[in-house]
Amino acid sequence: DLISRYMQLDYMIAGGQYSVSIKDTATLCASYWNYLDDLRSYYNTGTPDSFFQREITIARAEKLYRDLQERYPLGESDTRNPRHMKLPKPLGSEGPVKYYFPVPAPFPSAYLYINNFKPGLTTMKQVDDYFTGIFNKKGYEGHLRYYYVQSGFALTTNLEKINKDGSPVSGSQRWNVSVGGNGSFSLYQTFKSIFFETESDFRIIGLVVYPGKITVRNGSESIGSFQDLLTDSYPSLPPDLYDVTLPQKALNILIYDFHQSDIGKVPMLDVSKRLSVKDHLEKSELIQLLFR
Repeated sequence: DLISRYMQLDYMIAGGQYSVSIKDTATLCASYWNYLDDLRSYYNTGTPDSFFQREITIARAEKLYRDLQERYPLGESDTRNPRHMKLPKPLGSEGPVKYYFPVPAPFPSAYLYINNFKPGLTTMKQVDDYFTGIFNKKGYEGHLRYYYVQSGFALTTNLEKINKDGSPVSGSQRWNVSVGGNGSFSLYQTFKSIFFETESDFRIIGLVVYPGKITVRNGSESIGSFQDLLTDSYPSLPPDLYDVTLPQKALNILIYDFHQSDIGKVPMLDVSKRLSVKDHLEKSELIQLLFR
């Protein structure tokens, strides 16, 4: 993920196909700050991969920012956009940090809203049991991530490799690409599992249980921006949500389908609408999620 984000920033700064307009420079600078913070954290956790020591050092990343400032001049006050970075815990605050799913949600490849979802399931734990009963039978056990949402909760799948028609690939390659992290892959190995392949597709499925229809952001985000989302999450529904009731609720289903056009290319969100939410769920044998 750190390698892919470095490549994206470097490519945009160089004036590549995905260069941003002047009005979006604050977002680009915020992406840099988020990236550099994560890169420093990686170096601070221990000995980095030899690839990083050779190719992507802190000094090189700082030079990237100087190049960014030269290409997109900004005032100092505009360089850290809180929407795109992890904010420090306020001084004097108490209790553990809670991980929230962002609302407005990241722009999806496909979206479906189901009103008055499962009125017979009154607690969040009952709703989650219904979801996991479906997911676990289809190979997603251990690959679900959970989040708080105001007046609800959200879950996503880890990043999985899929076929062009939306069906999961068979065998071990399905979950080797997960950027959520399970300790079995270094960052460099994770990068290789994605970017050293030929044409490929990857997916994240998101479910948001909420009183109504959620809003989504206007622009699509990179696969790298989902690293923090999957990392800053829970492996199961937080226990303090078990008995929370939500009789009137809706289900928001978001599909994030990333397409890699060729070896070494950065996967981009597919916004062509060639596959609907129903298409993805049918091919994954998760169609039961649509039952009211």
